[in-house]
Amino acid sequence: MRFLRRFWRSFSRSSPAPDAGSLCYVHPAGGVGRFVFEKRKLTKEGMPKPHVFEQERHPEQGHRETSVCGMNGVAITRVWQLGTIIRHPMQAIAAVEVPVSGVTRIGLQCLPAPMTEYDEHGAIIGWADDKAKRVSDQQELVAAHTAVHRPPSLAPAASVDTGVED
Repeated sequence: MRFLRRFWRSFSRSSPAPDAGSLCYVHPAGGVGRFVFEKRKLTKEGMPKPHVFEQERHPEQGHRETSVCGMNGVAITRVWQLGTIIRHPMQAIAAVEVPVSGVTRIGLQCLPAPMTEYDEHGAIIGWADDKAKRVSDQQELVAAHTAVHRPPSLAPAASVDTGVED
């Protein structure tokens, strides 16, 4: 819980989204990755379950959101650096990548939300209050995923993937 409180405090004080002239890691034509820290959120085959895209309620703004890592222009080594520090001491076991267009297609928004030392941070917002609708949207995001990236230390000989290379 301490992590979440620090995370939300940092998030709510984060700098504004980058202007059009700077690199925007969360971009409409790009993808975003959702870190996975628990094996139970993946199938035995390593594919994501809908719980990967669970939301948390922002403590100050009150809306539901899902934290993501913008993948536009981000080296995979940086993704794994973030995967080891964002919820330290936990380490990400995977990153599920979904195109931003897949997020917006179902009526959600994907916005940059840079944080101190984590400019790539973004958030999926616009989640419904209705639980059935949220679960349906989570299932849609799983169906829209383009890859499941594995950190080098956990990657099998061939990474679990659905067609997009790391």
